[in-house]
Amino acid sequence: MNNEEMNYKLGQIMGLSQEELRHRLIEAMGRIDFLMTHDMQLQMNNVRYGTSIITHLVETKEIKDYNVCFFNIRNMAGINAIAGRDAGTAVMKDFVGGIEFFLSGRETIFRMGGDNFTVIIKKEKTEQFIKMIKGTKIKVPGPADETVIVSAVAGIYECDERTTLDDAMDNSLETMNLAKFSRHVSHLFYNKEIASIIMNIKRVENVFPDALKNGEFTAFYQPKVNIDNNKLTGAEALCRWVRPDGVLPPGAFISVLERSKRICKLDMYMLEKVCKDIRMWLDEGIPVVPVSTNFSRMNLQTPDIVPSIISVIDKYQIPHELISIEVTETKEDEEFQRLKEFVNELLSYGIKVSVDDFGTGYSSMTTIRDIHFSEMKIDRSFFLYNDETEDRNLVMVRHVIKMAEELSMSCIAEGAETIEHIALLKSMGCRFVQGFFFDRPLPENEFRKRLNEPYYK
Repeated sequence: MNNEEMNYKLGQIMGLSQEELRHRLIEAMGRIDFLMTHDMQLQMNNVRYGTSIITHLVETKEIKDYNVCFFNIRNMAGINAIAGRDAGTAVMKDFVGGIEFFLSGRETIFRMGGDNFTVIIKKEKTEQFIKMIKGTKIKVPGPADETVIVSAVAGIYECDERTTLDDAMDNSLETMNLAKFSRHVSHLFYNKEIASIIMNIKRVENVFPDALKNGEFTAFYQPKVNIDNNKLTGAEALCRWVRPDGVLPPGAFISVLERSKRICKLDMYMLEKVCKDIRMWLDEGIPVVPVSTNFSRMNLQTPDIVPSIISVIDKYQIPHELISIEVTETKEDEEFQRLKEFVNELLSYGIKVSVDDFGTGYSSMTTIRDIHFSEMKIDRSFFLYNDETEDRNLVMVRHVIKMAEELSMSCIAEGAETIEHIALLKSMGCRFVQGFFFDRPLPENEFRKRLNEPYYK
């Protein structure tokens, strides 16, 4: 039976003339096409529609006039938790609607899924888009008449006549991911430098599993020194990746691994490496000082993370006072609560916890008010001041040191590199420092010697 005969039979069954049936079929096909190209939750274009627009612009060579911007709305989980999912969806819809309002012609915004979106926008209007994603006040539906500041992070790909659909979509996404894990960045433009970074990211992600399996990661120990008597009092275990072509510093791979749960595997691996070293020193009768090891906030998403940490420490029969955990502060409400629970649970096992890079986040005062850290590490940026900021920095450092003392927290200054830094910190009551003035991070065999000779001359 051909199509014409099938339509005739269908028309008879439905009691419709062929013209009426044809009209119904056209309407149905239109609805199907609409459903396939639109996101029904937000009543907007979806990725199928958006990619068809980019494909058309590529084919007509008009793509050179546009930028493709992949963006992620920040903290939607927090907004949903506070306002409810329906209100959160309304907030998200208002935010993307505000961007859509100033688009025209072939410019398009479409949903990639979740809180991820892409904008195809004329190059001369990109700054308008950037301004909006830095923060827009949105009313939250409900009787309270509350508003929230909604912002986003974006990766921007500047198209040219050679741009393909894959270029635009893949590079804007990867650039957004890079911006998302950079501090205090609202957007990044794709360029040669970004391309090189992205290539390195993919290389690190690809070789990491085998590198971990092959034991290519090791600990270098940076001493912590009491400047009252120049005596070694502790150390921070810093990860180094020993490759056949040389030793990679943390900056070459840590930020890459923090983009996913890979960093959690490395953190547990490093804890075990540190415990093995401490067990060896103890067995050899070497005087041991407490060693801190870093844990990414990604670990807060891992169920039973604290029992896993304790299990490793106890496996090597390490006295709990010889291990401390370093974490960085957070400004996300939901993550903050998990961090508080993480710290309290570690403290209950007698494991000390340090807040690292204090002073670089937005919520420092809230952090140390609500979470009972054992140690505060002052970020080295306090010492990298110029003539215009010197007085203000000194006031801040002095009060931070005093505040730590009154909160029964030890205070250690990172990045002490000169005799002037040491003298300044001593004058303000800071007793402990970590920095190149005393030692660079040392491999295990050199740190072992330092343990046996704990005083610096």
